[in-house]
Amino acid sequence: MRVLLISFICVLMVQVAFGQDLTPRFRQLTMEHGLSQSSITCVLKDSRGFMWFGTEDGLNRYDGTDFTVYRPVPGDQRSLSNSYINTLVEDQDGFLWIGTKNGLNRYDPDQDNFMTYLQDIANSASLDRNCINTLQKSPDGQLWVGTWNGLYAFEPDTGFTKYNTPGIDLDYNVKAIAPDPEGNLWVLTTQMLEKIEWKAGAFATSLVLHPVKDYFNSSLLLDSLNLWIGSSKGVTRYNLDTRATTTFPFYDSPEQYDTKNMVLSICEGVKGNLWLGTVGGGLVHFNKTTQEFGVLRADVQNRFGLGSDSIKSLLLDDQGILWVGTFGGGINIHDTKAPRFQHYYHIAEDPNSLSENSVRSIFQDSDGEVWVGTHDGLNRFDTRFKRIKVYDGPGLKTSQTHTIRSLCQDSQGAIWAGTWLNGLIRFDKQTDTYKRYHMLPGRTDSIRQVRAVRADSQGNIWFDSQQGLWRFNPKTQASKNYPHREGDPDSPTTNAINYLYFDKAENLWIGTQNGLNRLDPNTGKIKRYLPDPLNPGSLSHKYVTSIVQDQKGAIWIGTYGGGLDVLDPSTDTFDHYNTGNGLLNDVVYGVLVDERGFVWFSGNTGLGRLDPNTQKISYYRENLAVQGDEFNAGAYFHGKAGAFFFGGINGFNLFYPNTMNHSDSLGDLVFTDFRILDQDAPRFWQSQVSDTGAIQLDYTQNSFSFKFSELNYSDYVDHTYEYRLQGAEVDWQPLERKQRISFTNLPPGSYTLWLRIQNNPAKDTSVQISISAPIWRSGWAYTSYTLLALLLVVLVYRKEKRMRSTRQRFEQKIRDLENDTAVPSLPLKKIGITSSDQRLLEQAVDIVERHMENPDFSVETFVREMYMSRTQLHRKLKSLTGFSTTEFIRMIRLKRAAQMLKGKAGTVAEIAYKVGFDNVGYFSKCFKETFGVPPSQYKG
Repeated sequence: MRVLLISFICVLMVQVAFGQDLTPRFRQLTMEHGLSQSSITCVLKDSRGFMWFGTEDGLNRYDGTDFTVYRPVPGDQRSLSNSYINTLVEDQDGFLWIGTKNGLNRYDPDQDNFMTYLQDIANSASLDRNCINTLQKSPDGQLWVGTWNGLYAFEPDTGFTKYNTPGIDLDYNVKAIAPDPEGNLWVLTTQMLEKIEWKAGAFATSLVLHPVKDYFNSSLLLDSLNLWIGSSKGVTRYNLDTRATTTFPFYDSPEQYDTKNMVLSICEGVKGNLWLGTVGGGLVHFNKTTQEFGVLRADVQNRFGLGSDSIKSLLLDDQGILWVGTFGGGINIHDTKAPRFQHYYHIAEDPNSLSENSVRSIFQDSDGEVWVGTHDGLNRFDTRFKRIKVYDGPGLKTSQTHTIRSLCQDSQGAIWAGTWLNGLIRFDKQTDTYKRYHMLPGRTDSIRQVRAVRADSQGNIWFDSQQGLWRFNPKTQASKNYPHREGDPDSPTTNAINYLYFDKAENLWIGTQNGLNRLDPNTGKIKRYLPDPLNPGSLSHKYVTSIVQDQKGAIWIGTYGGGLDVLDPSTDTFDHYNTGNGLLNDVVYGVLVDERGFVWFSGNTGLGRLDPNTQKISYYRENLAVQGDEFNAGAYFHGKAGAFFFGGINGFNLFYPNTMNHSDSLGDLVFTDFRILDQDAPRFWQSQVSDTGAIQLDYTQNSFSFKFSELNYSDYVDHTYEYRLQGAEVDWQPLERKQRISFTNLPPGSYTLWLRIQNNPAKDTSVQISISAPIWRSGWAYTSYTLLALLLVVLVYRKEKRMRSTRQRFEQKIRDLENDTAVPSLPLKKIGITSSDQRLLEQAVDIVERHMENPDFSVETFVREMYMSRTQLHRKLKSLTGFSTTEFIRMIRLKRAAQMLKGKAGTVAEIAYKVGFDNVGYFSKCFKETFGVPPSQYKG
């Protein structure tokens, strides 16, 4: 089987090297970014959206921006037991289980601490050995633990139950575990593949025993037809029906154990594909149906290449992000759904690549061939054979200059090139001959510098020179000059012309270094557009670099310093897009409009796209194979079949905007750090924020900040954020791309901090902040002040009374007694108060009842509707009912099923579906375990 050094099966073809970048691009996370160590043993994405990486020196949590590293802390019983992490898995209640070289650990995300389970010789329900190789979770929540010397089922309440291996006189070193839908286990050891029956909460019999001796075994993946096994000779397919094995090597090698063929990790791809990580052969993309595969090797010369050929762990997440854990190369991230740009550039050892990377002009002719002007001559790209030819014949490449500034094709098929200091050149494709114009026939004016050239439908060539605008007809040899004339408003605003463009009405638009001009070729009349500081509807900047017309007739103009303008021809007024309303930079070099109305523009901050309807501006940078942040003026073109070309200082990009995936992936927003007076806050405050969404502070802690992250790992993320402090601010405050919110000297009170992706209420989060007042400003202090004031009044009053005569005091006392009318107290109404626990249980049952028929009703949905954290609900239900959250849901469903069976409300299958089970076999298994009989025999 041949090895194809590419990544995706959809591009399995032989390609001639011509400087085109089609290989997958990777972002790398290394120790420089905060990773604790560069060998990644396992990868997990948890239910909240955080990424977890096990390494040989610490457990790492990643939020898209920062790493949090967990290691053992001497003397801290709630820290990790060991820093060498072998395996990770998450359970239904959100706990993270970590297998290390010294014990099993459970991480509680709400408390941010660990519980450790180690070998205990005095406890028969503990581990025999502390080194954990692999962990797996069954669909019903059962945790499986594979160690160097055995397989265990683990329950936190009862401990470890070891599988006894009858009739197997071998070391039972478990390398991988794969639960099947029936609840059975496939277990891969160093010498055996075994299928074990798990029945009624206990190990039963061995159903399959298949020797795999002499194989290097590492990983398992189960699909509906086969088991896929990582071995020393490639990937091995084990057919579940026939029990036959077939091994697929990737490299022809005389060695029995070639590290390039050794598979360490397997993960499911899309459309029947597998991703495979090898010990020394790179990343493999394997088609299970056709058995075709591609191999991607490490490339140390490419900063977007794979970082290592040794790959230990793989994960394709729900966003389509492929996480590649390597030995020594850190985490490598490939976004399989991100829009991609074809990139063409110069390769020194390849004579068929671009002659030079700085592209100054680009054009696609009527035959589909692409012509590229660079600082080092003219390049011809033949799309039929996908090769580039560099022309260096007389007239195109001379000792004076090789720079081609502009290109076009006339009605006869000839290519015209404007050069820097070398005049105007006509190239005949058929005869491969050139003609250079240093001056036009019948003229004495010298033509040296030509920045812009265009052909009209009448066979004329329009171009600029030192004398301004020229019209030249090659057939008749007639020419006409349109120079700038000082004081003449009917002439162009300047002779320094940057760009020429014909609109649909065949008006010629002239972009210059002193404004925009529109010429009617039939009448010769010119209309000028210049910046006017007193008119906000005028041109934003005099230096015009690019022009294009959209489907509605509007004219889009790129400027050097004023951003992007759009002219409404019906009103002759401009709207502006600049750094004040969304652009990252006010320099625009090229502008094109696609068929959907999106405006694409190049500049000094990558390639941008504007949606005129929503005003949303997106940017595409080097991580998506864009040639670089810096593009060149004039180097852009709208080609055939909707193709767009943009050139810059590192080659050019070709892409088809109508076929690109522009779906904006939105991640959850989470607060990841809290600081008081710019100092790290204690851990219990951090957990307050993440667990309850609320934080209590005193008046001395009223200057603080929150850091947040969007749990979104896509290459194509260009979000800005905004916040509002309810209780202090009315309007949303822009954060742009900053991810920290700071407050200084907030007065005591209650606030709610709201955070969201800018102008997108679908993704927001909040935290409640309560700042207590100082003791002298507290409520009870003010009450005390009031009472003291009243007491003072009373004392003064009593002093005055003592000064009166005895009789007056007596009379006053009588009056006081007469006026002291007793107020009868009202009888209290007796209110029957239901216990909070009873109300909680009633609410929980009601929620499960509402979702009874929904098989996708999950613990996450349950927790959200109960308005509790996973841990809180788990502990409450466990203490009240003895059931975990998952068991509680299942018990309610089974109780309802028993009620329906007793009432003969349908067949077993119908009732199974009505109570939320989408697998009748699993329903029957659960029902029998609960009621002691199958549902078909149940009578109540």
